[in-house]
Amino acid sequence: MDAYQALVPFARRELGRWHGLPPHTRLADLAGLVEVDADYAGRGLLGSRFMAADWVGAAADGFPHGIRIWRRGDDVVLLDADGVQPVGDLASLLAELDPPGARWDAWLGPVKVDGSEWVYPDRGLTIFAIPGSGTVDRVLAYAPTSLDEYAGALRPHTEMHPIPEAGGDLT
Repeated sequence: MDAYQALVPFARRELGRWHGLPPHTRLADLAGLVEVDADYAGRGLLGSRFMAADWVGAAADGFPHGIRIWRRGDDVVLLDADGVQPVGDLASLLAELDPPGARWDAWLGPVKVDGSEWVYPDRGLTIFAIPGSGTVDRVLAYAPTSLDEYAGALRPHTEMHPIPEAGGDLT
């Protein structure tokens, strides 16, 4: 299967059919699936090892907030989409997937959401689900890997803290 065909389930939000980002995927492999916006780009750090990566924004049908495509060199390493709803409902998707390799707490803005990060490293998939709501906050897609490698090299930093009010105590 070529890279384009492997990427189709993600682009269609058919996450139960997602089996990982192919090795050495390039931006060109996403042509026809997303519209890259080279003016919306930046650099950031991923994982507990704070590994540098460049990103570029992209638009696609069914992705209301777009997709952030993270790269190291020419290789796409992570597809990151906020506010995307998978085809079908969340309960059906979770039933279709094997049990997650981990369920971690994640942050939605300044609010810690217990057990909301469902990590499927063997599939190259992470789903940030809002418990009790049946909704997905964020989806990450990457090459199949180990849980340790996902956490060390790919996991976005989600923890945020509120800014103290003016004149407030900073300690």
